[in-house]
Amino acid sequence: MSEEITTLELGTFSTMSFKLHPSVPLQMMEFYYRKKSTYMIGALLGHIESTHVSITNCYAIPLLQSEDDDSGEYYLDKDYHRKMYDLNRKVNPGETLVGWFSDLPEMDIEVAMFHQYFASKESHFTGKAHVFTQPLIVLVEPFSKKSIFGLRGFIHQSMSVCRDSFGIFQEVDLIYEFSKENTNEITPLFLDKTELKDQEKGNPFGLINLDNLEGQLKESQANVQKLLAYVKDVNAGKE
Repeated sequence: MSEEITTLELGTFSTMSFKLHPSVPLQMMEFYYRKKSTYMIGALLGHIESTHVSITNCYAIPLLQSEDDDSGEYYLDKDYHRKMYDLNRKVNPGETLVGWFSDLPEMDIEVAMFHQYFASKESHFTGKAHVFTQPLIVLVEPFSKKSIFGLRGFIHQSMSVCRDSFGIFQEVDLIYEFSKENTNEITPLFLDKTELKDQEKGNPFGLINLDNLEGQLKESQANVQKLLAYVKDVNAGKE
């Protein structure tokens, strides 16, 4: 006779929203192209509110490989993370650890192992009781079919059936957060006109428009060249 299920605990699914400052994806992009190991791992910093988490900063954490290890496995440089976190707290005391990011290809055992560390007190994660108890995971997909550089967010949820406990990773929306002061300047780097209208309506999205970014950078470079030429003319007495 099969055992009856007497307890089913589905846990509390996340109702928090997650807002990224536009500079964070750009930092991730730089870390990705500068990485020296197979994968990229980094910390997400920000502020925890009652209804949302704002991700305002990040930094990459080196992955080390033991000289005696032929397996090709890497481990996190925890000392580097601790030093970087402490230094950042001195400069930005309001920022705390809110999650981590990686370009690992999928949600698998490797993600779970890294997440176990970032969810511990050893990583400096404290969260907020009853509101935000698990760090955010952001997977970076630079060569996604949807975008050259796509971001996907996940939150770990604990569940239990009878006496067996396990967890799942719930995908969550990531929203780029633009202040009124910098919307006109920085928003076009990421979005086309259709996406701009969606952003004004508050619709979440998770992709960066690199074509727009490239065009804006070229335009900025051309303006700088014009400015330099004008300065040279002034110095030469032509203006």
